[in-house]
Parts: sequence; structure tokens; C-alpha cells
Amino acid sequence: MNDALKYLVAVALFLPLAVYVWAAMSTPRSKVSTLAGYFTAYHEVGAAPFANSSLAYAFQVATLFPFLYWGVGGQILPAVVNAVCWGIGIFLFRAALNPIMRCLDGSKNPKTLHGLLAETYPTDAVQERVQVNSSWLRRCWKAYASKPVQMTAAGVTILGMLGVALGEAYWGMQIVKVLVPEDTPAYYAVVLGALFFVLAYIWYGGAWGSMKTDMLQLVFSYIGFTVVFLFAIWTILNTNVASRPEFAIVSLLMFAGGVWAVGIRLCKRLQPISAMSKDTEGEKVLRARKVLSTVTLVSMCVLALLFAILFVRSLPAFTLAPLANPGDPKWKGIIALALMATLFQFVDMTAWQRMQAIDGTEIEVKERARRGLLLFSVESPYSWILCLALGTLLVATVPQLATAQDKAGPLAAYPRILLESGGIFSAVVAFAFMVAVMGVMLSTIDSALLGAMYAWVADFFGAEFKKPEASTSAADTKMENAALLSGKKTAFWVLVVIMVLVILLGWLLKRPQDFIVVLVGFYGAMLSLFPAVMFMLFAPKTWSAPSSKAVTLGIIVGTCGAIVFAAWGVFVPNQSDKSWDGVFAGPGFALAATGILWLVGMRRKRS
Repeated sequence: MNDALKYLVAVALFLPLAVYVWAAMSTPRSKVSTLAGYFTAYHEVGAAPFANSSLAYAFQVATLFPFLYWGVGGQILPAVVNAVCWGIGIFLFRAALNPIMRCLDGSKNPKTLHGLLAETYPTDAVQERVQVNSSWLRRCWKAYASKPVQMTAAGVTILGMLGVALGEAYWGMQIVKVLVPEDTPAYYAVVLGALFFVLAYIWYGGAWGSMKTDMLQLVFSYIGFTVVFLFAIWTILNTNVASRPEFAIVSLLMFAGGVWAVGIRLCKRLQPISAMSKDTEGEKVLRARKVLSTVTLVSMCVLALLFAILFVRSLPAFTLAPLANPGDPKWKGIIALALMATLFQFVDMTAWQRMQAIDGTEIEVKERARRGLLLFSVESPYSWILCLALGTLLVATVPQLATAQDKAGPLAAYPRILLESGGIFSAVVAFAFMVAVMGVMLSTIDSALLGAMYAWVADFFGAEFKKPEASTSAADTKMENAALLSGKKTAFWVLVVIMVLVILLGWLLKRPQDFIVVLVGFYGAMLSLFPAVMFMLFAPKTWSAPSSKAVTLGIIVGTCGAIVFAAWGVFVPNQSDKSWDGVFAGPGFALAATGILWLVGMRRKRS
């Protein structure tokens, strides 16, 4: 590749970062002056920012990479099952809004999911007082014993958020390998710079800045992938290579999903980017939102039309055979993907975090949440299938992807192949692809870091999150400043751990499917919270809650099972299919540990 072209692409790749900084720095300081405002944008946003920040968070490299990988390999069933069940999971979360809102509104002050669990599974008071001169380890143990469910659940969430951010940083930054050699000081400097960039605007803007940048990153991702799609579809229609049976299935899904998503956006008047409620400064900064909204909607309509043409062209090859092939995950993996996608929304603390940001009365909040979740349940699976369609199309236009020896798979191989061709138009498409991946990566890392900070400050530091309108004293302000500083330090150390693990993964992971195995471990660990959340939401008031010790043990065993099975899949040769056991280990062990006590609890009323 020409060095001048390489430098031009490198400079252009980081230009959108200036736009993200612009949006984050526009955050009014009054909006983040309290812990509730900083971490949840408490009751400050409407349906559109809620829906679009959720979309941006769910549109991850953790999704992009596996779906591209499956698309290139012609493995349609795993991706379709995962995407459809993800939409079903969001819809089920929407159906459970009444008990969810009851839990959130029932708390005196804003709380994390873990704090709500602690209210459901209270702990007996610790009888033995901790002496002032007690050892640090003893003081930590007593603090943990006073609220084991809350701190255990928070630890699992922080572990999960670390895993999400790690996956985004490691695999998302693989795209810069085409500009900087991998496993070199320059490469790690770029990765570290990207992480510190996210940390800087999260430190400054909190949840408010995260939502603003998420919406912009979503638009850049859509526009970038639209350019790549137009190039791929134009190539296919001009070379008549649409003969693989997957084309018809994927084209039909993309056409139907595109029409549905666009229709709901227009009917519900939910634009892809919207200034947040009560934010006049943000209104000025995001003045271009109408233009970006129009461009995004038009691109979705154009893609739907092109996929309709591609579907008609590929009808002679139409067969449902690819939907009967479980591919590399095998049938156990298919069930695991369905389970993970359906249940995850309930245990994802960031979903509960965004719920507390919706503005309005109780009725208005529910209505806006329903509208936002409806769009989310349709467009998020659509964006996932979009990644599958992209992989299916790219391997037809660039056959080398099927045999590319790259542990990042098509994520890094595609832009490298385009740039090596030397053409200006190919360089533009490669740049669009890289900008889209960068937007996907950043929008997830910032949410993960903010989630880890929130869990630490609320659950480990023990800060009290007062509602913004509540009166505060000088002591309250001092405590909140100390808690916020502790949260920022936590985010910094999480970033350091991520950087160390990025280097270690560079040595340990050798195959593209290893990435999917690592994700299964982290997401499977978070699923160990599911039984406890379900009891909190749906158990009748006449039932007594299970013992906090049993719930804590179930979460710990489930988490350890998920991590162990995932590690087995990565490090034991020819055992990658065993990693899917980790998804079952999480909720399975937790259910076994708490189920008996729940049955006992059905027989007696709460005191």
C-alpha cells in the first residue's frame, strides 16, 4: 500500500473522534453535578436518546465479528437464531416494564440492579462489630458479609463489563493493523490512546456525554456500513455472482427488517439522532442532527430496496438448507446462543441504568420506555443481521476472505485487502468500513466503563444516590465528590487491566473462533444473575425470599462455571465446542443453588 495513502487513511480515520469530543464536551456541568445525574442522566432524556443509546451499545464488535465470521463461512443459522432471540429478549424486557418500574420507583433513591437485589435478599445484621484497628482483610470481609448479594452481583457485573470492553478494544482495534504492524509498541500506543480517549470523555460527561456520543457513533456506523454495502452490492449485481443459497435468505431478512425498522422510526417519530430533553446547549451542538437523521433513514431505505433486487436475483438459488446447518457452534451452541440472547437484557446493568434516564411522569416514562424498547427490539436484531449480510456479501466480492489467515478474520482482512489493491475508491470503502467499526467499538467501551464505574461507586464504595431535586448539604456534596473521584480511579484501573489483557490475548489467541469463546465466558458469567432477577421481578409478595447466602453461592458457582468452561474451550486443543457449556453453567448452577430454597419459600409467607 502506498505510504501516502496509508497516512491519509490514518488521519481520516481519527477525524470523527473530534466530533465525538465536541458532543461530549457540550455536556452542561449542571447535568452531571450529582451522582444520579452523572451516572444515569436521571430522568433527563426522551424516548429517542434512550432507544438510540441502547442501539449503539448493543451494536458491538462482539456482534460484528462473529456475524461477519459466520457470514463469510456461510453459517446462517447461528446468526439468525442469536439475532431473533435477542429481539425476543428485548421484547420480553419490554413486557416486564411494570415490575421493572415498580422496582425502580419503589426505591427511595436511584439504585443499581445490584442494590435492588440487595433489597430483595436482605442480610441479617452483622453481630460482631469491626474494631478500628482490625486488619484491612478483616474490614473488607465484614463489609462484604453485610451485603453479600449486592457486592457479589456488582463484582460479576464489573467482570462482565471488563470482558465487554476488553473484547471491543482487542478486536475492534484489529482494524488498525492495516496501518500499524500488530504487536509493536506503535500498535499498543494506538490502542492505549483510543482507550484513554474514551476514558477522557466519560470522565467529563458521564452518562449524558456517553448517550450523546453513542447517538453520533451509531449514525457514523450506519453511514459507513452503507457505503460498504453499496460497493459490495454494486459489485455483485455487475458480476452476477449471487448464486450462493445464503444470498436469498439474508436478502429477504434484510429487506423485511429494513422496511420494518424504517416504518417504526417514521411512525413513532424516533429519529436516529436527537437532542436530549432539557438540553439547550446540546441542541446547539447537535444542530446537524436532522441532516444526519435524514441521511441514515435514506441509507436504510436504499439498502432495503437493493436487498429486494438482490433477493429477486438470487431466487433460483433459494433454499432453506442453510437454516438447518448449525455450523461450528453445533446444536448445543445454537441453544446456548438462543439462551444467552434471550436472557441477557434482564441482567445487563446498563439497561437498568438507561431506564432511570427517561424523563417524565410515571405514565410518561412507561410510554417512552415502551416506544424506545419497541424500536430497540426491531432495529437491534436488524443491525445484527446487517453484519451477517455484510459477511455474506463480502466473501462473494472478495473471495480471499474465505481463506485469509488472520486471527481477526474478515474484520481486519477486508480493509487490508482493499487498501493493498491501491485504488482510491477501494481506499474510500476501506476507510468507511474502519470508521464504522471504530464507532461501534467506542460506543460500547464507553458504556462498559461507565457501567463499571457505576457499580463500584454505588455498590462497593457505598455512595448514596440522591435524586437531583433532593436537598443536599455540604457533607453530601463532599461525599459525592469523593465517590465520583473513586469511580474515576476505578475506570482508570479497569483500563489498565484491559491494556494488560490486550497484550496477553495477543499472545494467547490464535484462531478467530477463540474470540467467540471468550465472549461466551464473560456473558455466561453475567447470566448467573438471572434467577435472582426473575424472583425479584415476578415472585408474589406472599413468597419469602431465598437466603442471601444461597443466592450469593449460586451466583459465585454460576460465574466460576462459566469462566472455567470458556477457558477450557480456549486453551484445550480441539475443545472449542466445550466453551458453549459455560452459557449453561452460569444460570444452571445458580438455579440449582437457589431453586430448592425458592420451593421452600413458596410454602410460607414473608414476615
